Amino acid sequence: MATLRERAINAAETIAPLFGEFMGTFMVTATYGCNAQTGSITWMPTSIAFAVMVCMLALAHVSGGHLNPVISLGFGLVRKISWLQVFGYCLAQLCGGLAGGGVVNVLVSGSVDIGPKHNYGMLDILIVEVLFSTVVGFVALSCMASSRSNPRSDPNHYSAMAVGFVAIAGGHAGYEISGAYYNPALTVGYGLSGN
Repeated sequence: MATLRERAINAAETIAPLFGEFMGTFMVTATYGCNAQTGSITWMPTSIAFAVMVCMLALAHVSGGHLNPVISLGFGLVRKISWLQVFGYCLAQLCGGLAGGGVVNVLVSGSVDIGPKHNYGMLDILIVEVLFSTVVGFVALSCMASSRSNPRSDPNHYSAMAVGFVAIAGGHAGYEISGAYYNPALTVGYGLSGN
């Protein structure tokens, strides 16, 4: 029979990765929203990339630092985490995105617009978002899930930087078309928390 202390430790070890994914996604969503509402569009992709990098590095040993349902789904598909973990991480990320979007909407008294920018249509958005979300997932899996580039005996510390650079490249390439979310948790967060 487990003692109260052992049960508390088990509960904390179960909750910590989910809380980490929630908080990391919250921070990335809040960074995106503050930039979209008040920041410089020129530096927006870099700011978001730094938030992604810092949160991924901080949470790498807690949850893996996915912060994006695309990454968690990829980890499930290559059997690096269980489908129960995929579900839990995605739910935590979606909640983090919703909370981050809600907080930004309250802070800046406005909402981040989800939808086509300028003269682009929904097909344009779909192409850009799917393309760069796929690149995010590919880079994350290549750097984080590959036993060649990230062996257990000598884990790399550049995976967060690699994903961050995708955010910079994709942010500059796609912001004027789709808003450059590349993370379903951000899109859902702002879509549901908007005015």
